Amino acid sequence: MASNKATRKQLLAAINSMNRRVAIPDVVAQTGLPLGVVSSELNDLAYELGADLDVTESGQIYYQFPSNLRYRYYSNRFFAFTNKIWETIAPVLAFLFRISFGLMLLFSITLVFLVMLVLQSLMSVFSGNANDVIGLIKEFFTLLKRLQLFQGINPMQFKRDKNAVDFSPVPLNSTKSNDSAQQVAGAKDDKGFLLNCYALLFGPGNPNQNFENEKSKAVALLIRANQGIILPEQLAPLVGAAATEVEAAFPVLAKFHGVPGATPSGHLIYKFPEMQAAVSKSALNFAPDARDEGSHESLHSQPPRAVTMQPVVFTDISTDSLKPILLLACSNFFGTVFFWYMLYAVQSSDSSSENFFLVLAIYASFFLFFPAFRWINVQFQNARIRKYNERIERLSITLDEAAPDLTLAFNEAHKIRQDEVAQLTNQLAYTTRRDYLEQETDSLIENASQTDKPAV
Repeated sequence: MASNKATRKQLLAAINSMNRRVAIPDVVAQTGLPLGVVSSELNDLAYELGADLDVTESGQIYYQFPSNLRYRYYSNRFFAFTNKIWETIAPVLAFLFRISFGLMLLFSITLVFLVMLVLQSLMSVFSGNANDVIGLIKEFFTLLKRLQLFQGINPMQFKRDKNAVDFSPVPLNSTKSNDSAQQVAGAKDDKGFLLNCYALLFGPGNPNQNFENEKSKAVALLIRANQGIILPEQLAPLVGAAATEVEAAFPVLAKFHGVPGATPSGHLIYKFPEMQAAVSKSALNFAPDARDEGSHESLHSQPPRAVTMQPVVFTDISTDSLKPILLLACSNFFGTVFFWYMLYAVQSSDSSSENFFLVLAIYASFFLFFPAFRWINVQFQNARIRKYNERIERLSITLDEAAPDLTLAFNEAHKIRQDEVAQLTNQLAYTTRRDYLEQETDSLIENASQTDKPAV
């Protein structure tokens, strides 16, 4: 790293000394650095500082750097440094944000307890029974101990945590739906009281956040598996629209450069010429996407018959973890509202205490009513999701139980597909696995042998 900084300083000094318009040979002569180092670092600096590139008719390349290149360079270094600091502290800030709701609830319920403790102490003075106060204190601290506030949570885990279980869309009748259900059940581990408060308020996130991307991947797999020619009925369970709703196919045609066509019997088909390729299955197995561990579907995978949405989960914490939160939230709500009303009814000249308890009462109301509203919204969302999935299921059944005219269209599309793919070739014109001159020699020999063949 130190050597890289020293190299950058040498290059900046050389660029300034040559009036900020430099060529690689000039910089090498000025600095004495290796040609490869100068070429690489100069390209990096040109990209980083927004330099212009001038190419002469003779092929000489010049880099024209801006007049404020030192300011740009050090400002970029500063922003890179601050970004690195932000990436370090962001997980901690995210953790503090998540536990802040639980801490605020504990703070509020503690104040309610202290006020009750003062009232109980005054009552015990007149009754002469101090055991009630001691018992109340013991019960409160026993409650705090049973809450298991953190449960061994590491703040740095939020560096990559997206607050969602993997609910990626899956084909109908797929075993992945069962896997997702098991994931949700497995996710209901006690994360501690503070994080459970956040989970109650905001839930595990949207399981269909990447649904459109999953649909797009499924459509691309369908097109590729059918050599660029598909029927609207095949597309329907993926895009969620009937085959007769032609306008639903327009985004697919635009995205994958498709055009509508027709079979000899007049049935509509969609052609995607750029998705056709004469590639053998063995070649597909070695495609880069198929090797990627993060690839959701490989190129040679069978496309899903349908893509469904996953139901929204209200919260990913267990019922046992939910009960103490709701108990404290209800107690806090009634306690803060009661004490605020008492202060309001007294009409004290000091309104600060009244306003303070009003703020606590508003927060207590938020802690109860916001999850309630969110639960109602989840029910409406799941109703829409069920309706959408039922529609997808009907479209999938229509495709499985193909009518005679649809079967004919499939056969005609298959014939068109065979005719068009037959015109393609996977014969190599050039490959980096062999020397270029060797390939050119083989090509000339092959052309000469074909020319020398006697005409039949």
